Amino acid sequence: MRTIILIMCLILLNGVQISAQITDGLVCYYRFISDAKDSSIYGNDGILYPDATANGFLHIPYDNHSFLAVPFNTMNQLGDFSVACWVRMNAFQFQGSDDMNTILSGFKGYNLP
Repeated sequence: MRTIILIMCLILLNGVQISAQITDGLVCYYRFISDAKDSSIYGNDGILYPDATANGFLHIPYDNHSFLAVPFNTMNQLGDFSVACWVRMNAFQFQGSDDMNTILSGFKGYNLP
């Protein structure tokens, strides 16, 4: 019985170590529960503009003015970084000069708070 309990404790501790390693080095983590608050320790909260919503996922409507903005310092001076997300697009922009299909941009043209 003692051996079984010891093995169970080792399995649980191993799971905790793996979980901690997955989050090591995160600059930001957005869960989009009801807003774009950063769940990492850094507080890089995002801002939803103007018709973008968060309700368990991020929804950006098909227009040319809704988006998620994150603080400039989130990616500032990073040489290497990774972004992980699931994307479902219902429509694509094929004509005109609007960049409505952009998923990630480093553009710093907006005056964000």
